[in-house]
Amino acid sequence: MKKRARKIRDSKVVQVATVEGGGEEKKAVAVVDEKEEMRRKREQKAVMTLLSIIGVFTVCWVPFYLLFVISAWYPDFFPGWFVEFSYWMAYINSAVNPVLYGISSAEFRAAYIKVFYILTCRDPPSGG
Repeated sequence: MKKRARKIRDSKVVQVATVEGGGEEKKAVAVVDEKEEMRRKREQKAVMTLLSIIGVFTVCWVPFYLLFVISAWYPDFFPGWFVEFSYWMAYINSAVNPVLYGISSAEFRAAYIKVFYILTCRDPPSGG
């Protein structure tokens, strides 16, 4: 994912135009397509969002999966605090996901705001 994000960031499409005048050559560099640049930025943001969600998922669920798999062969391998810790990390992932989506997506933020206003019995603010 990091390699893909770096590739997106570094792959700017440029057009080089040579302008001759007064015995001197000048090169002007300009971005060819503004839409292409916007697409790259959106794609890079999507990659970073996905990377953060997958990273948090991995950190939260690896202790549980380790516990689950290793305990099948060695039931007393893990101390009690690790069992409790691994369950809580899995629960925490469920609580953190809505926050991550809200941070990374304007659409989710708008939906959260709408739900907040509905739950507090107030009218949502008008205008997008």
